[in-house]
Amino acid sequence: MSTPYHYTPLHEQSHQIRLLTLHPGNSVAQEDSHIRITLEIVQLTTENVPEFEALSYAWGSPENRREVWIVTDSGLQILNITQNLHKSLHHLRYETEPRVLWIDAICINQQDIPERSSQVKRMANIYTLSKRVLVWLGPEADESSLALALLESLGSKIEVDWHRGKMNATSEDPLDRHWADKSQPLPFNYREMTAIVRLCERPWFERLWIWQEIWLAGPSALLVCGSKTLLWAIFCTASLCVNTKQGVIQAFSNRRRILRHLVRKSPYQSFPSLVRNSQWAKCADPRDRIFAVQSLLRPDDPVTEIEPDYTKSAFQIYKEVFLLYSIRQKSLRLLKRCEIAHCRASFPTWLPNWSIPQSAGSTIAQTWASGSSAGYIEQREDNIVRVLGANLDVIQSVARWPRISRKSFGTDFGKMAHHFCVSPTQLEAFCHAIVTGNIGDNANPQSSEEQKGPRLVDLIEFVSNVSTVAEVDYDKLPVRHKTFFHRVKSASRNRAIYKTASGTFGMAPSCAEPGDIVVALLGFDAALILRRDEANTYKVVGESYCYGYMCCEGFLGPLPSPYKMIWVPDAEDPNVYPRYLNMTSGVLGMEDPRFGELPDGWKIDFGKRNFLIFVNKETGKRTEFDPRLRLEALVARGVDIQCFDLI
Repeated sequence: MSTPYHYTPLHEQSHQIRLLTLHPGNSVAQEDSHIRITLEIVQLTTENVPEFEALSYAWGSPENRREVWIVTDSGLQILNITQNLHKSLHHLRYETEPRVLWIDAICINQQDIPERSSQVKRMANIYTLSKRVLVWLGPEADESSLALALLESLGSKIEVDWHRGKMNATSEDPLDRHWADKSQPLPFNYREMTAIVRLCERPWFERLWIWQEIWLAGPSALLVCGSKTLLWAIFCTASLCVNTKQGVIQAFSNRRRILRHLVRKSPYQSFPSLVRNSQWAKCADPRDRIFAVQSLLRPDDPVTEIEPDYTKSAFQIYKEVFLLYSIRQKSLRLLKRCEIAHCRASFPTWLPNWSIPQSAGSTIAQTWASGSSAGYIEQREDNIVRVLGANLDVIQSVARWPRISRKSFGTDFGKMAHHFCVSPTQLEAFCHAIVTGNIGDNANPQSSEEQKGPRLVDLIEFVSNVSTVAEVDYDKLPVRHKTFFHRVKSASRNRAIYKTASGTFGMAPSCAEPGDIVVALLGFDAALILRRDEANTYKVVGESYCYGYMCCEGFLGPLPSPYKMIWVPDAEDPNVYPRYLNMTSGVLGMEDPRFGELPDGWKIDFGKRNFLIFVNKETGKRTEFDPRLRLEALVARGVDIQCFDLI
């Protein structure tokens, strides 16, 4: 009678891992045949790389587990694995020769917490140094073979500039240009599109750990579905095309938010960007929200210093990450993920709950509420942190957005405008608020009309027209108005419009209430909504867009005429950067015209293309933080800087 398998401990200092040798056996046609494997402890370093393939897969349900037989010197021993993994071994084993693999569920003793923590740190090396990464999508089903064939064909018809996210047809034949034209639908029928959608709905695509497994894989990474295969690189090209084309069936939209980031292989991101882009992926352990992405961060990101430790709670890990990142980077950017409505009961409101996706709509971007200031954060007693900033305004009234649809949005806009009694003089502020400032007027005037998008006059026309008509036919709207419909729909999800005591408008989480205050914090680029309690401490309600304060007005006052702040894209990266446009001369500058001379002992290095670098002449220290936005400089300027103790 076979006994349960007993793992031999690994020696961490010797860089040991286990490799699995999958013994040959009958084909997948006989899935009832036993799976036999051998486990071997080997050393893995960059100088000593045994030949093996690493498996990336979805674990599947833990119910009804299957046995594998492990061949040892003392006879056969048993290890129970999930059904999905069991099926993959049947499909992957060769009939006449062994196959060497690394599979986490087998090669890591999952019951040994210290080993699990130690081996998690090694997974980046394992997938990087493997001969090939195999992605197991599952057995053939839902016409998956048809889907793979279509994707392979599509991937050969276009090439992608991943830096800019643009497609070009591989053929110079004018009849083939439609493949790369985003406005042209794919020439696939419903059956073919459904097959592609079903393939992309497989559980592997929604698993968080696969981000590092596939991003760190070499160019030979292979998708395996039943007996069919497809290079991951080809899938990425085809997926981007499907993801951006018009007329894709609605069901595919559920996968778009994951695939659009997953297929754009771009490791070495900042932690806030990566944790935001991967938020819709799933993991069973909330601590893995951190551990699963560490190997994809920039080498100098402080979150890489967090040791994977499964003996610590999610609260301990999240708090450690938040404070380390905020203090080291002098940035309060992580507060953008805080929402009081979704704060875990044991968490302070300033601590992001990374275990669930952000409920609010599209990210509030292209805001510069605190300029290039350094953030200040001090940990105090009882999970209180102190931050510094300016009290901008107080919310007077709030109206929560309904679920905007193509049929009812005219009525929805009308109710919103009527609720606030929006006057003609307030229409500009109201329109900016409902799209969180995402209009063409804030883009580089030298950009093409397509790059800039619709302008403020178009948005005012759109709001004025739809808010006075009970029913609006979406299909008859001009293209520029359809663009605004989608921007409002995206920005307003789980958010509310508010009007402040000063008469301006903003967008905030739907749980915002009259009496909440709007603040600008040093080191935080948007506005933040806070709620004061009787102890004169504050709860974080969430990030906000507030018209009239998104260009550092809370610290520096309004821009002088004829200047305006705009956002300019860079030719070599997808980001946009703030610039100051002289509306009279048309000259663009990087320097804020509200500033005077630099303090003694400082100079500006203009060598960086996109942002200013400030150099201390005495020490030579370089920083992106403007010394004119330091606490003492702002106080000397007469700015009322306040302390906010967050709970």
